[in-house]
Amino acid sequence: MIAYVAAQFKPLEKRLMRFLVTTYFKHYHWRRDCVGLHNDGRVRAVAWTDFIQGLIMVFGLIVLSIAAMICLGGFPPDV
Repeated sequence: MIAYVAAQFKPLEKRLMRFLVTTYFKHYHWRRDCVGLHNDGRVRAVAWTDFIQGLIMVFGLIVLSIAAMICLGGFPPDV
């Protein structure tokens, strides 16, 4: 992940230096913020996706457990 992010810096610098005539230092902070926000958004998306998938699995486990008990004859009378 770090290598992927680091590899994005140099091509972005070359493009910005071609279109906007300024110094490397001014672009460094802008690029760092853009890439950081982009990756932060991806991490949040993965976290939400994992959370929702976990909820679906827990719900499915509960439903299937109840369905299996009903198919096997229900709960014992002493429970």
